[in-house]
Amino acid sequence: MIKNHTKTDNWSVENLVNAITDNSNKNKILIPKFQRTLVWRPNQKKEFVDSIKNGFPIGALLLYKTKTESDITYYTLIDGLQRSTTLKQYSEAPTSDLFFDDTNIETSIIKDLKNLIDNTVEIEDLTECIVKWITSLKGFEESKGFSSFSLSDHLNETLELNKDLSGIKEMTQKLVPYLEKIKDDSNISSFSIPILIYSGPEENLPTIFERLNSRGTQLSKYQIYAAAWQHYELFTISNTEIIDKIKKKYELLIEEGYEVENYDGSKKFYTTKFSKFEYLFGLGKLLADKYVYLFSGNSKSEQEDSIGFNITNICLGKPFSEMNLLPKFLAEYKLEDFEKCIFNSIEFVNDCLKGQIALKMNTTKRISIVHTEMQIVSMIGKAFHSRYDENLKEKDNWKDSKTKLKKNLKFHYLFDILKESWKGSGDTRAYNLITSDRYENEISKKQWENLFEEWLENDLLKKEKTRVNIKDSSILFYKYLYTHTLSAYEELSDKSFDIEHLVPVGRLKALATDNGLPISAFPNLCLLDSNLNRKKGDETYYEHYDKLIEKEEKTEEQAKIELKNIEGYSFTEENDLEFVKTDFTSENYVTFLKNRFNVVTEKFYEHYEIK
Repeated sequence: MIKNHTKTDNWSVENLVNAITDNSNKNKILIPKFQRTLVWRPNQKKEFVDSIKNGFPIGALLLYKTKTESDITYYTLIDGLQRSTTLKQYSEAPTSDLFFDDTNIETSIIKDLKNLIDNTVEIEDLTECIVKWITSLKGFEESKGFSSFSLSDHLNETLELNKDLSGIKEMTQKLVPYLEKIKDDSNISSFSIPILIYSGPEENLPTIFERLNSRGTQLSKYQIYAAAWQHYELFTISNTEIIDKIKKKYELLIEEGYEVENYDGSKKFYTTKFSKFEYLFGLGKLLADKYVYLFSGNSKSEQEDSIGFNITNICLGKPFSEMNLLPKFLAEYKLEDFEKCIFNSIEFVNDCLKGQIALKMNTTKRISIVHTEMQIVSMIGKAFHSRYDENLKEKDNWKDSKTKLKKNLKFHYLFDILKESWKGSGDTRAYNLITSDRYENEISKKQWENLFEEWLENDLLKKEKTRVNIKDSSILFYKYLYTHTLSAYEELSDKSFDIEHLVPVGRLKALATDNGLPISAFPNLCLLDSNLNRKKGDETYYEHYDKLIEKEEKTEEQAKIELKNIEGYSFTEENDLEFVKTDFTSENYVTFLKNRFNVVTEKFYEHYEIK
């Protein structure tokens, strides 16, 4: 016989919001720890509220009935966090520009108001004026400024109606019914929300949650794990920094007005027990903060990152297809020991790469992380499994593997990025690399030559005319090049540099009007002093110094000394750029790129002793 554990009900918006915000003496709704975080975009929130205003179906919320105490029934919110969050936000600020715009005022109202106020006023101006007034308020109550007199005064001043006190009073009286109409149209407190109340076995909740969320705003697989892993035993976490990250997530939900189930924000929180999902969530957040050159850490405090999950999985040596069993595999180890090995492996990879990727070059522009997460995860996984055996004991051959990885890892990092080897998810590739010797092996000069030739070939195919973007991979290459060029003083000083074009962009754009040119090809780039770059404009720096000498702002000797310093960064000589002044053609520009390609690649081989 089919068991029916679910019944239907209808709650008003007002009653629902009260139950969420603990203002109800009848019902109380808690947010479980496996619920999704706040991921709706502003337009989704507005569309949801507008659907209610228009009487459209919005779908049912799903609650799990947990208990009744002292005449209060307690529920857990299983599905509907986005909708209930939006309703709470709207009830607190219905006049916010998040929810109110010109679509919330009927056209007929605007036309009537135009006739009542001043027929010469443009409808667009009148609409904009009223919307700005409403969205500047805190609500539709008179105590918050929503009154016909306040609007009359605003319209008179903003639209320059030049009405006297008598005229404003007359306009005030005429506006009353229209404001009441706008207010009534915006009042959704009595709107009936369909509610499904489940009271069956609690262990079914993760499955229900997963199936319900296969539609609508898609959850990441990591958010699904939060529900699917609920049956695993809870445990204490000794790393307080990880707990800090978990705590921050729940405090954000509480700031939104929710009460998180079984959450105690006092010092007791640090001695409570956590789920594997919470631990991996907090680990990912900590890693993103601690290793800024390895992990982007761009997501919000409450959003799940994949970092903690992926690194833990690869260090466990499991295929990513088995990540759903991660808590089971993790339980085989003492967490503190396993975590220490993870951090040691990350520190090692960070040390191998930071000499190049952490180089500031004192550039004034923000340089994005170039690698994919899985590329870094594969390196961390390789370091972990090269160092530790299945009992987390250091391997006898680690010293030899460490030497090889220390020497070669940075080269594989650059090589794979320039070759774009990590396009796609990279899961299988990352897993296979932990048992491969690839990262320990040297990359031959022939391999570099083939890669650079292919890179140049692709760059020369660019047909840029107006919009010019320097690729992050090009900037990364120059980081490797300038690691051996910038002095420690220059790296630490306040002097700033730009990665810029040797042949000025403006001159190239003028030349590229018909077929386009590879303006941002990597051989046309170099590090330039920011002040010089701004002052020279569309001149080469040689042309710029010629003018300074001509204007007697620099002596020939001063110019010679400063140019020699610049040539140390640009790897150029004056005759390299002479064609810009004497015979500036597309063919000569491409020839320049090919010649400079030879210069910068030879510098690369020389700096890193690649023979």
